[in-house]
Amino acid sequence: MSERALVARCAVCGEAVAGVDDSRAVRCGPCFDAYLRSIDAAFLEHYAEFGVRARQVVAETCLRALVVANAGDRKLLGLQVYEQFVGAASDLIALVTALRARRTAPITRTFLDFRLDEARARQFFAEIAALSGVEWLAALGLPLPEATPAGLPRRVERDVRRSLHEALGDLQRLQGLRDLGERALVLAADHFRAGTVLAGRTHWLAGRELDAVQVASIAMDARRGRLDIAALRVDEERLAQVVDAIDVMTRLARNLTYAFVTLYDDPAFRDGFAAAATARPA
Repeated sequence: MSERALVARCAVCGEAVAGVDDSRAVRCGPCFDAYLRSIDAAFLEHYAEFGVRARQVVAETCLRALVVANAGDRKLLGLQVYEQFVGAASDLIALVTALRARRTAPITRTFLDFRLDEARARQFFAEIAALSGVEWLAALGLPLPEATPAGLPRRVERDVRRSLHEALGDLQRLQGLRDLGERALVLAADHFRAGTVLAGRTHWLAGRELDAVQVASIAMDARRGRLDIAALRVDEERLAQVVDAIDVMTRLARNLTYAFVTLYDDPAFRDGFAAAATARPA
C-alpha cells in the first residue's frame, strides 16, 4: 500500500490531517473551524430554544416531587436540584466564555470544550461582582438596550431591548448569589462527577451525623490521604433558593443568546465578528 493511501486528508481542502485514520471523512483544523463558524448561529438559536431550559425543567420537577417523597428520596431529589444548579451555572459560564472569545475561536468550539473547575467558578463570580452590567454587555459584544442598531423590525427591536433589560437585571441578581454559587460550583469541581457516592448518614465515617435536612457527597482526596465529605442543605427553603438561582441563570443565558443571534448576521458569524453588530434580516 502506498504512503499516500495511508494519509488522512481533509475532505474540504485536501490537506493531510495527522493523527487520524483515513476510514472516515475528516476536516483539518482550519476547515473545521470554518465549519463551526458556519453553524455557530444555529447552535446558539437551538440552545436558546431548547437546551437552555433543560436544567430548569428538571430542577422544578424535583422540587415539586419533594411534596410526596419520603425522607430518603427527598435528600436524593434535593441533590439533583443542586446538580441542575451546577449544570445551569456551567452552561452560563461556558456561554459567556464563548461569546467573549468569539473573535479568536468558534463559539460552538469554546462552549463544548468548556469544563468547569474551581478556578473558573471563582473567577466568574468575582467578575460578576467587579464589572457593571454595561461592562458585561460590552464584553459580550452587546449594546445597551437604548442603543440597539437601527433597522430592526419594531417587534424585534422591542424584544431585543426587553432581553437586554432583563439581562442587566439578572446580572445584578447574580451578585446576590455569589455565596451560594461559589459553594455549589467549587463543590462541583470535586463532587458532581464520576467517583463520588451519596450518603444520607455519615456517623460511620465522620464521627458526626448529618442533620435531617442534609445530604452528603463523598469523594476521594488521595493527595491528602482522606475522604472529602461535603454536606448540602436540602430543606425546601434552601432548594427554593437554588431553583430561583437556576431561573435567573436560565433567563440570563436565554436573553443573552437571543440578543446576540438577533444582532449579528450570518456573515458576521462566518467572518469571526471582525465588525460591529449588524442585525440579521427579518
